[in-house]
Amino acid sequence: ARFKRAMKSATEIFGNDAFRKRYVPNDRRKPINKALFEVWSVLLSKLDERECASLISQKEQVILAFIDLNNQDDFYYAITSGTGEKSKVIRRFTDVKSLISTILESS
Repeated sequence: ARFKRAMKSATEIFGNDAFRKRYVPNDRRKPINKALFEVWSVLLSKLDERECASLISQKEQVILAFIDLNNQDDFYYAITSGTGEKSKVIRRFTDVKSLISTILESS
């Protein structure tokens, strides 16, 4: 049930760009990225319904913050090459968790 809620939330926030890299708001559609699927599916599944609804209601802020994150070198490398390395897994989970926390705290 939590996984289904996470998938629904990701789709409601990102639409067809769920689990895809994005560098500018009107970027062309990129392939699904396994590292992004991993981090978003796990972290969204840990949120309760109220938190998911809050992120969905603030999806524009989530998308802009995520675009900014994609443009940061350390995060870019954590989702692009050697994605199984412990340091890169930790980096992407830390960064996306921070993004989610910041958005939720602002609501």
